[in-house]
Amino acid sequence: MVDEVAPLIDAMLRAEITIKGAVIHEWLLQEYGFTGNYQRVKLYLQEARPRIAEELGIAPDELAGLHRRFEVIPGAQAQVDWGDEGRILAHVGIPKVYSFHMVLSYSRDPFCCFTTSQDMATFFDCRRQAFAHFGGVPMSIVCDRTKTVVRRHVAPGEAVPLHPEAVAFAGHYDFDIDVLAAYRPTGQGRVERQVDLVRDHVLAGRAFASIEEMDSAFMAWVPLRRARTHRTHGEVIGLRAVRDHMALRPLPQTPYVVTQRYLRRSARTASSPSAETSIRCRPARFAPASYLDFLDLVLSEELAVRDDRRFRQGLRLSKLPHHKTAEDYDFSFQPDLDPRGWCRRCWCGVRCPGRGARRG
Repeated sequence: MVDEVAPLIDAMLRAEITIKGAVIHEWLLQEYGFTGNYQRVKLYLQEARPRIAEELGIAPDELAGLHRRFEVIPGAQAQVDWGDEGRILAHVGIPKVYSFHMVLSYSRDPFCCFTTSQDMATFFDCRRQAFAHFGGVPMSIVCDRTKTVVRRHVAPGEAVPLHPEAVAFAGHYDFDIDVLAAYRPTGQGRVERQVDLVRDHVLAGRAFASIEEMDSAFMAWVPLRRARTHRTHGEVIGLRAVRDHMALRPLPQTPYVVTQRYLRRSARTASSPSAETSIRCRPARFAPASYLDFLDLVLSEELAVRDDRRFRQGLRLSKLPHHKTAEDYDFSFQPDLDPRGWCRRCWCGVRCPGRGARRG
């Protein structure tokens, strides 16, 4: 069927070698009565475009702006991305709303949920909701180089260091992390298109009073989306999604509990003589997430500093020779003490011989 319009396509390429296949397909439908699908036109362009470019003397690097669409097998891949929905709930006291999106690459079956944060706990909780929505886990997930996935940014071509929590999460759910290559904005075209579709078909022209209402609006739109025929693969999304869901890996019996590590300066007290930085590790759902939690943390630090000041003042008034060290101790005064068996540090921060020491 494409052979009938091949001369027309070649003429369009000679006029504009970088013209998109979707534009050519639209022109054929509207002006020439073409009845074939886009896939046939795309396959013909893969052969015709390099041939016409060689005839015109155009170097291959001048076609670098074009990209070839790839397809995957069922259950092989999903893409995730964030959307910034702004102040859509500002009238109810929620200053910022974000949308989390996951799309199965084979069928384009969508998932979306709305949040008020993009931290690690929320990010992985959204993924768990997406897995439950699809009924399984894809073999790989394509994602941006966000700080919840990548520890630090590196130059193109270098190995990307992954966040240990992201690696543990992927291992628990048995999928591979596919970090988007640098300077490849088209690598997430499926999910980025989904962000625009949700804004146009779910959020546009509506008023919401809560995050739950927004989530319900998306779930009500999902059957409509699944009933549509996708322009790229030419099949009904819902029918193709059945094959996609059946190929997904099963969910684990227990969910993964995300943890976050926080660095903060610990005050020097009687029970904690050093003022070194300590690492606090706790479930991310208990992380400071409000002004009250932040105020509680500040007051706790203030109390710790006051306790430390009170202890130092009492130690100074007691006039104890706390500056003495084990090196200054005269072991000849008490010969039964072993110089090698002295404790490393007692409660007041003084090195001295004492009980509980490890004998040399």
